[in-house]
Amino acid sequence: MKKNLPVVIIGGGPVGIAAAAHLIKRNESFLLFESGKQIGNHFLDYGHVRLFSPWEFNIDQAARELLEKHQIPLPCKDEFPLGKEIVSQYLKPLTELPEMKPHIYLNSPVLHIGKKGVDKVKTKDRDLVPFVIRVKLNNQEEKTYEAKAVIDATGTWQNPNPINAEGIMTENEK
Repeated sequence: MKKNLPVVIIGGGPVGIAAAAHLIKRNESFLLFESGKQIGNHFLDYGHVRLFSPWEFNIDQAARELLEKHQIPLPCKDEFPLGKEIVSQYLKPLTELPEMKPHIYLNSPVLHIGKKGVDKVKTKDRDLVPFVIRVKLNNQEEKTYEAKAVIDATGTWQNPNPINAEGIMTENEK
């Protein structure tokens, strides 16, 4: 596999953005695809709700270092943020930084992930070939990217995990 391929991050919430910050810290290239119209899109669904943990536990260390490098003021570590404040005071300023902004694609849902030239039932040499990711950029044109790794940071807010081990929803969950 080509070592110079990017890591693809799917999801632009706190976990996806933290993953991007860690990749920046390690000088790894990345692409981040967010299906929503803005960073932290799902957090805004409960933007009016105060979170149960203070800022100190809501800001990733690599992200904190990046914000401090650019002299972006950080919220008081002991305060409990609202969901919308996580977006406005943390995610948005972080994703506007020059190390991040050019690598983030909004309104760009991932349609398919596979391994280049390998079908779904073969395992031989899967680890030697890159991932292929098909994305609908700006909800318009479809484009395929290659990546050395994929980080799924889509979360479960709008797609909760089923209660049973098989991963299939029960009748009551539907």
